Amino acid sequence: MSRASLAIAMLLFVSAPVQAAEKWYTAETSEFIVIGDAPKKQVSEVLEAIEVYRFITSRFAILRKPAPYKPRIFVLNSDSFRRYTRQRQHVVGFVKPSDFEMDIVVDSRSADNWMSNSQIVQHELTHFYLRLNARATVLPVWYDEGLAEFFSTVNFKGKKARIGDVPVVRFFALRNLPWLPLPQVLSLDRSAPEYNGHRLGESFYAQSWLLVHYSMLKEPTLAPALEKMMLNQGVSIELGDAMKFALGPRADTLEAELRRYSMGSAWPYRYFERPAESLKTATLQDLDAESGRAELGALLVRLNNRSDEDLEKDISALMPLARSAEAAAVKAMSKLAIGQNASADPYLQLCESSAQTSRALRYCALSWMTREFGVNNEDERAGYRRKATTLARRALQMDPDNFAAINLLLHSADAAGENVAELFSPAEQALEKIPSSFTLRLSLAKAYFDAGRFEDAQRHLEHAALHEPDPTRRDIALGLLRNVENAMAAKEKRR
Repeated sequence: MSRASLAIAMLLFVSAPVQAAEKWYTAETSEFIVIGDAPKKQVSEVLEAIEVYRFITSRFAILRKPAPYKPRIFVLNSDSFRRYTRQRQHVVGFVKPSDFEMDIVVDSRSADNWMSNSQIVQHELTHFYLRLNARATVLPVWYDEGLAEFFSTVNFKGKKARIGDVPVVRFFALRNLPWLPLPQVLSLDRSAPEYNGHRLGESFYAQSWLLVHYSMLKEPTLAPALEKMMLNQGVSIELGDAMKFALGPRADTLEAELRRYSMGSAWPYRYFERPAESLKTATLQDLDAESGRAELGALLVRLNNRSDEDLEKDISALMPLARSAEAAAVKAMSKLAIGQNASADPYLQLCESSAQTSRALRYCALSWMTREFGVNNEDERAGYRRKATTLARRALQMDPDNFAAINLLLHSADAAGENVAELFSPAEQALEKIPSSFTLRLSLAKAYFDAGRFEDAQRHLEHAALHEPDPTRRDIALGLLRNVENAMAAKEKRR
């Protein structure tokens, strides 16, 4: 028996510490994946609530486009939520987005008052769908947050569902806190103190919600005018002019309208009759404990909010053994994250030999690619790269929409001596489905640059610089764009 096989055998058969009995559940619908170790009734309530949410939001054109990948909603019992996510006592949920994954995590402690949890999930899902559907290049913050607050109020009872409830905290802010001038609300960006903990932050959220509620339910003719105003802002028209072009004389009276509306008592709702099929929620299935812990472990590695010592302790407590490919991949990722590269090897070999799902293959491929950074021997590094590309290609064969696998291949295929050009078409197709992915677009631009296709690299970097809301990432795209333009100028000189 080889050393590697012996190490794997030891991993499989060493006695594990006894753990308290736990139950995990999961369900996968056409839009979501729900995973939880909370009581089954509470996980089921989350599943039904988000199915109703998606049914209602799909009736609005601004949220109609389907997602390119499925968000995962974790419903954790309070002990798991506090222990593993390191959240403060007053936090009952949070979101961890990326270009290729979207995880929403909630504490089941509030399940008796589901509204608090459902609002978190629905608020964050609205942000997710808005980025897929928005016509504006960069969403104004008031619109992004106002719509997220508005759609967070979806609720249902029996065959009736409705949207438009007034969040108590927003109602309080409108009645009791100072108001921000409307132009300030409409122009505020994410670096503004009013968005980052300033005492008037609650006023900003409340006024943003109010403007959306007013335009969606009370004055629907206002909604297209506001969209026109945002599109004007998107082409660098100054806010005052954008308001006048889109709203006409109403630009001067809208703030007074909103103040009168906030003081009224007749708040409109929109009701929906739920069709019979929407009452049939997907069935929750039992999930074996190791798979459930592996899902949570993968989230912990992504969160990156704990020390190396705590991460190792958490993963070891979650998965004392690693029998499945997913669990082995998570173990390997955690070892690599804390710099214990050699300790990751048995888990990498186990994952490589047993991975059968696209996700496990992608995690395993990513881990092999990371592993190469821990060695100096070029032949050994090349071997790790080949393993990474082989596994990523298998993931892509199984799931052509595995965007993270495409991104990984763009990084590793050339270094592994494989043909990168064959990835250009799949990557272009992927960006048509997920145009907001800065990471994939940057990887493709770099691959084009290395292949001497400067015009294609320029096209993607210009798109990234124009559409990316994060200023740090925008600067990265602009820096690379300058390199491409210099290379194009040098090429022109040589002609």
